[in-house]
Amino acid sequence: MKKQSPLKSQGIIARSLGFNNLVINRPFDYKAVADDIDDSINLARERRRQDELDRRRRFNYGQLQAKTASSLMLDSDSGYNAIDSYASKATRELADRGSALVTQLENGVISAAEFGNLYSTLQNQVGQIKPLLESLQTKATEYATEIAQNNRSMANDEDHESFMEALVEGRGELTVDDKGVVVFKGKTKDGKEFSIPANQIANMPQNIAKVNSFSQLTKPITNALNELKETNEIDPITKKPTGRIINASVAPFLSDSQFRTAIRGGFDDFLAQNSMNGLKSLAMDHQVAGFSPITYDEMDRMANSGSFIPSENDFTDWEIANIPGIVEEMAGETFANQLEFEMEKRWIKTAMDQTFYNQQQNWTQRNYELEKEKILSRERIAQLQANQARSVTERDRLVNLRFINQLPAPTKTNLTAWNLNSPTGNSIIEVEGKFYLVNKDREELAQIPEDVMNDPNKLAKVMAVRLYGVPAGMTNFNYAPIKKAGPIKKVREFFNI
Repeated sequence: MKKQSPLKSQGIIARSLGFNNLVINRPFDYKAVADDIDDSINLARERRRQDELDRRRRFNYGQLQAKTASSLMLDSDSGYNAIDSYASKATRELADRGSALVTQLENGVISAAEFGNLYSTLQNQVGQIKPLLESLQTKATEYATEIAQNNRSMANDEDHESFMEALVEGRGELTVDDKGVVVFKGKTKDGKEFSIPANQIANMPQNIAKVNSFSQLTKPITNALNELKETNEIDPITKKPTGRIINASVAPFLSDSQFRTAIRGGFDDFLAQNSMNGLKSLAMDHQVAGFSPITYDEMDRMANSGSFIPSENDFTDWEIANIPGIVEEMAGETFANQLEFEMEKRWIKTAMDQTFYNQQQNWTQRNYELEKEKILSRERIAQLQANQARSVTERDRLVNLRFINQLPAPTKTNLTAWNLNSPTGNSIIEVEGKFYLVNKDREELAQIPEDVMNDPNKLAKVMAVRLYGVPAGMTNFNYAPIKKAGPIKKVREFFNI
């Protein structure tokens, strides 16, 4: 039952308001007054309800605004001012458009369905911009690193260099084309336009880093081939095994299956790891003796030649003369392009030269060691004969050896300690800054080289042999190297401080 206003019943309230003191020309309408008061109360309640609804609505739309702005934020902490600027600008534009959508929804300009569609479009653009900015950041990092380490390949073309400069210097912007695709576009320093759609990031030009030289790349392979291994000796005329087992390294010829497999397999591995960019760097950054340098235009033409099958005419007279078997090995083979063919020829030539050099060095080293052993043997025999001539017994040698092992390291300033008890009578003396080995009659036997005088171990070995008759093979000196005295130390030594 509806509650009635107390003013609808005449009584104490009406009288208290003075209604009973009025001059009444006509009956007072208590009901009208009561209805008016009820309407006022109801209106106040409705206003309070509407205010509460408006407060909640504003709160909800505020939350929607914040959520929209948050979902349209882009990371702007890449470390590159230009890329951070792109991200900040795009974030502001997206956030403004998102905020406008919420306002339109709040004011009833667009429906919830329209808001959802338009907001999804903005989120889709965010989904395009993020990977595009990440890709640009990666490119900028690669570019900056290569420049800093002097590792930027000459195979990068001028347009790509100009684009990278424009990227890191902030000469670009993010826009949206008429199809809703985000595009990074701008102009290079020389006015050339560039445009990279977000849905074509994979087609963006790649930075080309400088790869190692031919010799650096083939060295591990040729070192392995240079190791001596037991193998069947092959008769050079019949090309058949002789039945003898010998220690030999792999022959540096394409006719040798081990050499051919290792070298060409190494090139295939390089190509698998570095692809066309690696070939371009080899062509532009590294040269091989005997081959003509390649210009950028020549490299580009060969890289884009398509499938290439060389004939005998594709080999120069120099290549045929200096890379034995190259025509038989590569003519008629299918290559991905002419650049791959040209680079593999240089790879094979480098590996062949390295293997020849390694084997020559090994042969030289083995001969050197053999000659050195012969010299040492002759010295040992001569010393033995000298010792026998002086009737020095083995016991005397041991006594002398124990004695000189107790002496200080021989130097230019303490030769007396070694000369004093020399059983042979020989000694080392200084004459006008030079040092000589002399006999007991002070007759010169030999001049001592400066490098020997400066090395206590060498000097001790000479004095042990020539002063004490101890064979070189019985000595093993290991003195610390002589440290040069500074000026303060020299002063202290002079004044015995």
